[in-house]
Amino acid sequence: MFGRESTGIPHDILRAHKDRLIRIPMKMDARSLNLSNCVAIVLYEALRQQEFNDLSTHEAIKGEDFLERENSEK
Repeated sequence: MFGRESTGIPHDILRAHKDRLIRIPMKMDARSLNLSNCVAIVLYEALRQQEFNDLSTHEAIKGEDFLERENSEK
């Protein structure tokens, strides 16, 4: 569950699930993060902790060495 950018998650829900809460670290003077960005951050971190099962960790289409090849072609 993700909360609204303006109000967050209702406090009664937070209290009922204290042991399962996560927080995205951010600067103290920032009001909020965009909700879609929050979802992307949390999903990325969940996948990272699971070692990106079945996901490519390198440039699959261009090839792992595309930067080196591009540089040598110049």
